[in-house]
Amino acid sequence: MTADKRLSRRLSARITANCSVNREPSPLPSYFLSVTKDISPKGARIVSSGEIKAGECLGVGLELPTSFIPLLAYCEVVWAKKEGSLSEAGIKFLKIDVPDAQKLTEFFQFSCEP
Repeated sequence: MTADKRLSRRLSARITANCSVNREPSPLPSYFLSVTKDISPKGARIVSSGEIKAGECLGVGLELPTSFIPLLAYCEVVWAKKEGSLSEAGIKFLKIDVPDAQKLTEFFQFSCEP
């Protein structure tokens, strides 16, 4: 049996995630659209047709259904794999401002109500 390395329990949820990444040699960020498969207060699993590489740092705008304004997070790609034309990755939230952290807490409270 393999040990679960997740930092916290995940909620299965499909949330639009607008991602940006800075890649050399371009001075401008690349943008790509992804969706979450699951999410927790500490991170998420995303799927995209864009290329995602382990170790990259992403800017992510999560369009939570409980908030009109997207939640902004600075993230690290912990793992990534390519399956056909799609990339799947586990991201860890490194920095979320207090108001956005509150949005995430409210989303979990709303989604986990009986």
